[in-house]
Amino acid sequence: MNEFWNGLKHSSAFCFTFDEQGKPVDVEKTDYILYQGTIFPFDIFGDELWSLNDYCYGIVKLLEQEEEKCLERRKRIESGAYANTYGFTDYEWFSSIASEEYKREWIADVMIPHLIILLYSFLEKTMNHIYKLFEEEGRISFRPKGKIPYLYRYLCSILGKSVEEFHEEYSDLYDILDQCRIIRNNFAQDNLEGVVMEGKRDYAYETRKLSLTFRLIDFISVITLLIYETEKIYKRGN
Repeated sequence: MNEFWNGLKHSSAFCFTFDEQGKPVDVEKTDYILYQGTIFPFDIFGDELWSLNDYCYGIVKLLEQEEEKCLERRKRIESGAYANTYGFTDYEWFSSIASEEYKREWIADVMIPHLIILLYSFLEKTMNHIYKLFEEEGRISFRPKGKIPYLYRYLCSILGKSVEEFHEEYSDLYDILDQCRIIRNNFAQDNLEGVVMEGKRDYAYETRKLSLTFRLIDFISVITLLIYETEKIYKRGN
C-alpha cells in the first residue's frame, strides 16, 4: 500500500480507559491528533471529523483487502492452480490478473485525491461557518485584500493575519494546505489522480501518480490544529 495511508487509525484508537489508580490511559498510541470540540458548535465539527476519519479508515481497509485478494490470486496462478481450466492458457490467466491489478492500482491512486478533497471541503465549509459566526458576533476586525482562495480568506479573517503572516507563522500547515488545494483543482479540471499535466503530456499514455510530501494523517492533524486555533480565539471572546 502507498505510504500516504501510513498511521491512519480508527477513531476508537483515540479513546481512553482508566488504570488501577484511576488515571486515564490511551487505548492505542497514534501518530496524529483528531480534533474534539468542547463547546457548541465546535463539538459538532469534532464529531464530523471523527466520522470522516473512520470513513477514510474504511476505504483504506477495503483497498488493503482488494490488494490481498489480487496477490492471493496471482500466487494461485503462478502455482498452476488454474492450469488448463475453463479453456484458458497460462498467458491468458496472467493477462487477466495483470489487468485486474492495474484497475485496482488505479482506483487506489484515485482514492488519494478523493479523500484529500473530501477533507479539504470539510475544512473549508467548517471555516466558512466559523467565519460567519465571528462576523455575526462582530469579531471580524481584519479582512485580507486581493484575490485569494476562500479557505485562506476565512482563516486569515478569523486569525487576524495577512496571507503572508499566516504563511510565515504556520509554514508547515500552509504547505500541506496548498498542496491539497492544488490537488483539488487538478482533480476537478484535469485528471482524477490530481496530478498537474504540463505541456503536451498525453492523458491516455502518461503515468499519472501523485508525488506527496505528507501523509493523510498529517492533513488530518493540520485540520485539527486549525480548528483548535479558531476555537481558542472564540473562547477568548466569550
